[in-house]
Amino acid sequence: VFDVTVSSDQNKVMASGVDSKLVSIERIPSSDPRDSKWVLAHQQRSHTHDVNSLATVFLGGNELLCSGGVDTKVCSYLVRNMREHRAQLAYKFPTKAPIVLSKGPRLLSIMRADKIDFYQLARLTAPLQNTTTPLPQDEERAHIGSIAISSNYNLISFDVSDDGKFLAVSHTAGLLMFSLKMVETHTGQGSQLTNVIVPKKVELPSAIITPCSALKFVSSKMLVCATTRGFVNMVRIDSEGETFSATLEHTFNKDETRESANTNFPITELSVSPDGLWLATGSNDYGKGCINVFNIATEYRHWWALPCTETSYSCMKFFGDGRLDPALAVACHKGVVYIFDIKEKRMSDWSEDIGFPASRMLPKELALVSGCPENLAYNNATPDKFIMGGPSWFCSIDLSSPVPLRSKPYPLDHFKARTWQPKIDYTHSKPEIKRRDDLNKNFTICLRYAGIIFQDFLGDNEMVIVEQPWLSIVNALPDALERPRYGGY
Repeated sequence: VFDVTVSSDQNKVMASGVDSKLVSIERIPSSDPRDSKWVLAHQQRSHTHDVNSLATVFLGGNELLCSGGVDTKVCSYLVRNMREHRAQLAYKFPTKAPIVLSKGPRLLSIMRADKIDFYQLARLTAPLQNTTTPLPQDEERAHIGSIAISSNYNLISFDVSDDGKFLAVSHTAGLLMFSLKMVETHTGQGSQLTNVIVPKKVELPSAIITPCSALKFVSSKMLVCATTRGFVNMVRIDSEGETFSATLEHTFNKDETRESANTNFPITELSVSPDGLWLATGSNDYGKGCINVFNIATEYRHWWALPCTETSYSCMKFFGDGRLDPALAVACHKGVVYIFDIKEKRMSDWSEDIGFPASRMLPKELALVSGCPENLAYNNATPDKFIMGGPSWFCSIDLSSPVPLRSKPYPLDHFKARTWQPKIDYTHSKPEIKRRDDLNKNFTICLRYAGIIFQDFLGDNEMVIVEQPWLSIVNALPDALERPRYGGY
């Protein structure tokens, strides 16, 4: 047994342990409390592995039992009637991969616990002839250098400017900034030239040196710092030849960054519009106020707190190429996506046509794939399309095409799509409706990748996907505990 908890009336004892089972032992009412007996009332198996922890909480006047296990799931149960009500799975806020893509120098940066690794992505020697064929990159050959941060604390956030000239990184002790310079040098083998990163530390004033939960470069002259204390700093970067300095230009106070929010969770995500006019901040919260938009070009002020959606948001991104008014796409759990017109403070025409909640009109297959959306990518070559993806899938969404009744898998015979089955009944539909839906390739879900932790466009029609092989994760786990189960030996 790993954990035990008792209901508030002390008539129920819930226990869990080295099993996926959670049991409830209840007291039988009796006129004499000394004669009351305890019986095993019922059990549930909402988890797939060992259940490590239990806790009881009160929400809306109801007593809930929460359980967490090795399978990383958190489930809640209604204590007063666990027999008739099944467990409810709590949504997981996805972990933001510490990866940044600088499109100008084709630089991919990855944050480790105590250093930043830099990788130079190869340039295409010829246009892609077959867009379905991925071009893998050799990690060792692409690695061009690392910046080690000597500290007693792990790194928590970082960002690299889009032109690759600046690096900002933060740990729990404060913020650091470096200027980066690409230098060509000869390798030890022959006369082949390779790029090497040469960093130079930028001195920061004390008002800026504060721990940051999220960082984002607006350009090589402006940095957005979302501090762990709740306020957001706008830091201007000035240069005089090879010397750089930073000054605090504006601070959005805690009340502005938490407008309409009920809690004080730190900001975990920042997104800047391509034209540099708008800044969106997101926190691991639910309801109105978890995403806020600020005007950072003409005047520094809070612009809009996005309305509440039917599920908590999982990722967001500004779309556009800088020539048109940008739109903010917000992806939520169950594969739901909304697009907002920031300038007009409303949902876009596409989202208004779909209606609210959007989950009723979008293909049901988006809720059947494993994992919530964690990546949004925009291709400037196709302004009416964007990519929404999760840990083992991604789909192409065309805003100019009708929304199909069903999403098609790619490849068509992929084993992950076997459990989908047709969720739409065409029995009473006209034959042409079914035929048009079969020909509609919008919202096609690609299933050929696994362990996707990062996805974005590097250039027109050129997308970068970073995968984390499961084998490397499994090899880092401790050995399994050997024990007999269900009477086995």
